Amino acid sequence: MELQKQGIEFDTLYFVRGPGSFMALKLIYLFAKTLEIAKGIKLYAAHAFHFNKSTPIKAYGNCYFVREDNVEVENNTYGIAIKNYDTLPKLEPFSLPEVLDTSLFDTNLKPLYLLPPV
Repeated sequence: MELQKQGIEFDTLYFVRGPGSFMALKLIYLFAKTLEIAKGIKLYAAHAFHFNKSTPIKAYGNCYFVREDNVEVENNTYGIAIKNYDTLPKLEPFSLPEVLDTSLFDTNLKPLYLLPPV
């Protein structure tokens, strides 16, 4: 790995498990699980709303993933639903904090595949 050549080692990986692009979720999950199996890296995951001030995340068409307190938290969806907007909702760009709050992450690594099958 390029990191090892630079003398950088790590034993833990924190990543976002969704919601978002289906392909991106599959790729990050595959990448993370490969590191866990091949290198013994510990994995922790969180949902994406921690990193965009809980604003809607594009799903498809006029539909967006939203996090709502009144949505029942079941099936590990963390109160995330899909909402249709007639006008573009206020969006915030994703950003990483200067210091990562590890309490936002847990060992539930399963990607948040929330879209219905086509």
